[in-house]
Amino acid sequence: MAFFGVTGEVRGAREIIAKLKQLPVHMRRRTLIRALSAGAGIIKGALTSTVAVDTGLLRSSLGVKLRRYRRRRDTIGITIKPRAGFRRVVNPLRRGKNKFETRKKSGELIATFSKAEARKRIRNPQRYAHLLELGHVIRRKEGGPAFGRVTGNELFRRTLNAKESRVRRVIHDKTAQELRNYRGGQLG
Repeated sequence: MAFFGVTGEVRGAREIIAKLKQLPVHMRRRTLIRALSAGAGIIKGALTSTVAVDTGLLRSSLGVKLRRYRRRRDTIGITIKPRAGFRRVVNPLRRGKNKFETRKKSGELIATFSKAEARKRIRNPQRYAHLLELGHVIRRKEGGPAFGRVTGNELFRRTLNAKESRVRRVIHDKTAQELRNYRGGQLG
C-alpha cells in the first residue's frame, strides 16, 4: 500500500546548523531530535484543530513519527501522518425505501447499498487522507466512468506553509537552549 507525503523543509537554519556542529555527535543528535519534535508538535496541533470532522477518525489518528538515519548522522526526518490502528466501522448512510443510500447535500443520489453492505462500511484514515489532501474523481462503480471531481483542500501543505516561521523560531529557541545548557554560551 502506498502512502502519500507532503515534504517540508525548514529554511533559514544555517546558523543553527553551524552552531550544532560545535557539539559532540550524541549531543547534536539529541538537540536536533528535541528541536524538531517541538516544531512537529506545532504543525500537528494546527492540523488537528483545522481538519474537517466527519467521524473524527482522521483527527484522532494524526501522529508524529521520528526517523533517524544511521548512515547520515545529522539527518532526522519527522513525519506527520495518520497512524495505523484507527480503522473503524461507520454507518453514515440514510435509510431509503428498500435500501440504504448515500446522497449529496443537494439530494442527488450517489450510491445505494443493501443492508449487509451498509453494515460493513469501514473507514481507515490511512486510506483516505491523501484523497482529502490531493482530491479525487467520483465514480459510481469501480472502474466506471467519472461523473464528478472533488478538489483537494491541501490542508497539510497550507498548514506547513502557515506555521513555517513559528516552527523555525521554536527550533531556533530549542537549539539555543540546548547550547546554553551545554556550554553556558549564547546563540546569535
